[in-house]
Amino acid sequence: MSEARRGYRVWTRASGLCDPPPPTPRRPAPISIDPMGELSQAASLRGHRGGVNCLAGEGDTLVSGGEDGTVRLWDLGAQRTARAMVAPGAQAVNALAVGRGGCEHFVFGAAGRDVFAYDLRAPGVLMREPAVPSLGGSSDEVGALAIDAAGEHVAIGDDSGEVRVVNLDGDSQPPELDAAHGSICACLAFRPAGGGGGGLELLSGGTDAFAVRWDCLTGATLCSWCLAAAAPPAQSDGAAPRVIN
Repeated sequence: MSEARRGYRVWTRASGLCDPPPPTPRRPAPISIDPMGELSQAASLRGHRGGVNCLAGEGDTLVSGGEDGTVRLWDLGAQRTARAMVAPGAQAVNALAVGRGGCEHFVFGAAGRDVFAYDLRAPGVLMREPAVPSLGGSSDEVGALAIDAAGEHVAIGDDSGEVRVVNLDGDSQPPELDAAHGSICACLAFRPAGGGGGGLELLSGGTDAFAVRWDCLTGATLCSWCLAAAAPPAQSDGAAPRVIN
């Protein structure tokens, strides 16, 4: 099988996310990934007493959240739980984010409509009291979290489609974002704003098949894309609608 058929092609573009494609795009050499080549199972991690709802990692840190109401920090070498953190009310954990930058010692989790955080510098293998018990309630169950690279902001997306950004230093709060998704916000990611001015942008994706790009400093929507129109027609067998995860 040829490299083109066997792998996946990736191209980069220097223009902004919302800019129209250049008239003569430059196409670098394709990067081929052989899904059957070097893949092998590195570890089998067991410990949750129920379904695993979410995973998050940063560097050598891997955490998981489950229906059993716990967040588990894993020792990948020993393939066992290193620490277990109990969600407030032992509710199912539906989203996680590992701290970065100034909050690199924290693990953030979502249970129900709220977001909590544990400080990994605290003693104990079983942790029951989060260092931050609440970052303010959302309108609906939270299912998406993200931390910016500096560790200064956490983005929170819920099942109503609402997206919030919380300033972790507590001195000031970013402006409220414009109306977001028409249904569940499924994923979030920060990125530096273009131009080198120190701005911050947020990308969100939802089960409404929209991807939205936000300016975190003003709360304004910079642009949005409906990817359902670009997807193949929905199957007639009742298959799930297009979503962005």
